[in-house]
Amino acid sequence: FSTTTDVIPAGAGGRVLRLAAWPAAPTGRSTVRDDVVPLVLTSPAFPVSAGDIVIVRGRVRRGSAVASGSRRPLLLYDTELGPEHGLKQELTSDWQEFEMIRPIRRGREFQLCASVLTQAEVHLDDVQFFRIEAGTPENPVRMIGTSGR
Repeated sequence: FSTTTDVIPAGAGGRVLRLAAWPAAPTGRSTVRDDVVPLVLTSPAFPVSAGDIVIVRGRVRRGSAVASGSRRPLLLYDTELGPEHGLKQELTSDWQEFEMIRPIRRGREFQLCASVLTQAEVHLDDVQFFRIEAGTPENPVRMIGTSGR
């Protein structure tokens, strides 16, 4: 594969991050292989502590310059839970929002990774990170869900 990562113009004077991968040989065929990831982009690391909660939000869409070899060419994951717990949305040419909520179990650094898994062009925009610091014994931070009843 040949790859590129750059910032390109978008509508209304904005800019988006473009990730693209295509076969290096002109006659190359698009394929998805478990042992080859054409492009991985990793965010800068920031420190986290055990008990923190990190929320990652953003928007993603399929680009048009490189025909996609898959309906789900992008894997978004983090260094806390790894790719096996990543987000792999079906992409369209319309913007789709994503959100990842990650409770931090071990104190260290946190990074977001964006992997292009096959021939594709993907756009990312408005990626934001929020860190909710671990609580104290008197005022803990807890993840609360509904029982579904």
